[in-house]
Amino acid sequence: MRKNSPLINIYCKIFCAFAMLLSSFQIAAQCPTVTQSTQSFCDVESSLVGDLIATDNGGGIVWYATATSTTPLGSNIELVNGEDYYADDNTGSCESRERVDVVIYGPPVGLNFQGVCSGENTDITLAALEAEGNDVKWYTSATGGSPLPLTTVIESSMIYYADQANPDTGCRTSRLAVFVNISVVAAPEGEEFQNFCNDPDSPPVVGDLDATGNNNWYATSYSVVPLDPSTPLIDGEDYYASKIEPPCESVERLKVVVDLQPVNNSGNSGSLDICISELETTGTINLFDILQGNPESIGVWEGPLSITNGSVGTIDPSGMTVADSPYTFTYTVDKPDTECPASSTTVSVSIVPLVNAGENGTLALCDIAPPQDLFSRLGGEPDAGGVWTPTLSSGSGIFDPAVDAAGIYTYTVSGQLPCSDDTATVTVTINTAPDPGTDGAVTLCTVDDPVDLFGLLGGSPETGGTWSPQLSGGGSIFDPAVDEGGVYSYTLTSGDACGEVSASVTVTLIPDPNAGTNANIIVCADNGPVDLFEYIGGSPDAGGVWNPALSGGNGIFDPNLDTDGTYTYTVTGSAQCGLTDSSQITVTIEANPVITGAVITVGDICLGESTVAMISGADQLTSGDYQITYTLLGANNSETTTTVTFANGSGEFTIESSDLSNEGSTTIVIDQLSRAVSGCDADVSVVPSGSFTIESSPEPQLVESGATFCGSDAPTIADLGGNLTGVESYVWYDNETGGTPYDPSDLLVDGQTYYATGVNASGCESVTRLAVTVEFEVCESDLLIPDGFSPNGDGINDTFKINNLRELYPSFTLEIFNRYGNVLYEGNQGTPDWDGNAQKGATIGSNTLPVGVYFFILNFNDGSREPLQGRVYLNR
Repeated sequence: MRKNSPLINIYCKIFCAFAMLLSSFQIAAQCPTVTQSTQSFCDVESSLVGDLIATDNGGGIVWYATATSTTPLGSNIELVNGEDYYADDNTGSCESRERVDVVIYGPPVGLNFQGVCSGENTDITLAALEAEGNDVKWYTSATGGSPLPLTTVIESSMIYYADQANPDTGCRTSRLAVFVNISVVAAPEGEEFQNFCNDPDSPPVVGDLDATGNNNWYATSYSVVPLDPSTPLIDGEDYYASKIEPPCESVERLKVVVDLQPVNNSGNSGSLDICISELETTGTINLFDILQGNPESIGVWEGPLSITNGSVGTIDPSGMTVADSPYTFTYTVDKPDTECPASSTTVSVSIVPLVNAGENGTLALCDIAPPQDLFSRLGGEPDAGGVWTPTLSSGSGIFDPAVDAAGIYTYTVSGQLPCSDDTATVTVTINTAPDPGTDGAVTLCTVDDPVDLFGLLGGSPETGGTWSPQLSGGGSIFDPAVDEGGVYSYTLTSGDACGEVSASVTVTLIPDPNAGTNANIIVCADNGPVDLFEYIGGSPDAGGVWNPALSGGNGIFDPNLDTDGTYTYTVTGSAQCGLTDSSQITVTIEANPVITGAVITVGDICLGESTVAMISGADQLTSGDYQITYTLLGANNSETTTTVTFANGSGEFTIESSDLSNEGSTTIVIDQLSRAVSGCDADVSVVPSGSFTIESSPEPQLVESGATFCGSDAPTIADLGGNLTGVESYVWYDNETGGTPYDPSDLLVDGQTYYATGVNASGCESVTRLAVTVEFEVCESDLLIPDGFSPNGDGINDTFKINNLRELYPSFTLEIFNRYGNVLYEGNQGTPDWDGNAQKGATIGSNTLPVGVYFFILNFNDGSREPLQGRVYLNR
């Protein structure tokens, strides 16, 4: 390989470097340059990207949002204030893009509402208004006009406008609107000397000072910082008020001198209690001496009794009573010429009643008597809450003769000071009761011999008592064949406090066994085992024995294992008595009904009708009455039980209209079928369900003004029907329900009400009929303008046709409007009648107009007849 010489290599390096430098210079030379890095505009100009300035160096100028973005900005994009933009050539390949910062000058900065304050009525000029900006100028209008001199006198409640100049281009900006309010604020008015009550509990403060308007209060006439309204006032101090009318404050101030006055002092309330027994000896009372604290002696007394000696308040209590206590007297101190409120306190005088322990009493008790309350033995009307001495075992006033001793017991009631206590006594004596013995008991059978109850008493009963309830044999002999079991009391009577004392003998009489009464039953072959005990009459005892024995044991009869016949139920009584009783049940086994092959059929009906359900094909079913329970499902839901007579495998029953209140498909399912006499059930799962449909027709609707007719046109039922909508067909009746249908050719009668029912394709009528009262009116004789039309393509009433219009008024024009006043149709002699579509105005999607009321203006253009306005109902 040939090697280059060192000199050739040096030349090569120099040449290559020069070539690269030249290439770079050529690329840089084509990139645009920016001499104004900040470019400004006014907000009233349409400032676009195409308005930016750069020098085209041969490669074109393209602007970008960032230094690296690849999508250029369109020249018609609006510039954004404060945003930066970057210049590149048409290829977008400049190594570095030059940036331009955009400034868009808007109106000068200032408040839209400016108040100018003045202490007196003087002229205020534009120089008083504030707006920050460059070369700010003022105008009387938002745009246009000539700038005003700053010496222009401004008016209150006027709007002035200010703009500024772009310092770079000199363009003028949009304008700032300033509403001017000129306020003249004079000093407030008020009393120079103001008095306040120096109440230590609620001392007066600066906020209590009074002056007209809203105020600031100052310590001096030249103070700058206003006083806090909660600052306490100082007696004899001067305070200065300015008036505030935002944003202004008066320069002049009102001087107020404060006088703090001492409060009225009536002292503190007091009270006095007087025992009623000392009332006559108490003498007069000075109420002032009963007051507490340090009351002023210049007050006035008021109260329910006569009061003398001025502020001393002397009263005579001799006429006071307990019932009217307490007596309240009010002492009021109210010095004249003071701002302080009157001070009042009270003295309460109460007459204290004497306590009452009642009157002495006695108590005679039997030694076996229950505890007694000694308080109930006191005479008179003793007060409760007293104390008994000596102390009883109960710790209260309850005396227990089994524990406490006979003697004298004292009851003491403590008096309320200044009254004394009161006492009364109860003397207690205790007597010994006779002995009737202790309680006894015996258990007997109804076949046992009579017994003497006296011998059944425990202890050592005394003779001579009586038995209750009375026994059949008299005395104490109980005969179980006659007398009833129960509790028999033996009573002895004493002539002292013990009175009657009793003991008792409880006689338990074992009842005879009861097997109930005979019965006859039918058992269904397929219904499973039954408990014969449930079918015995009367109230049989449980636990008896059946004979012959049943396969299920314990009275369970299984028709698949046991046979027809008579079964005896025997109950054995207690071993003590040895008695038995029996009853019989005659059982007949009956086969369950068979309904295999049966089907149920129900025909379709109209809403509001009843229907007949037919069951057929039950050829294995014995003729007779059966109880059927069926369920309706689907559109109607109910469960019903009814009796159906079957003959030759068929029967029927009625489903009432009250159970068929909803239209739609309804399914009927047989839930149960049983013999009416025996109740034996058939297997109804083999009977398929049936379905039927209840149809109805919607209630017809009448178009607006559809009941109004021209009397001269001799309208008929067919004309009235032509104004109905929403139904396939209809029938008119003369009554709301039932009634006779009208013929379409029958003439209408003015003021008469007609009833329309809708009829569907199956002939079902609507349940509710539409009541329409016809009204005749006098109409224009030359034109017949319909109230509505139905453009549904059925060839009937498909256009809004005004009869005789084209013949009588060939120069007419007709305009149709919607409720918003938009023109939808314009017609004349050369255009077809309106077909319910929008031919003018804005529509969304199809030009087919919705159902509703539309308005028309008919111009006759005959030189004499005035235009006619009206409305028409469009129904599809």
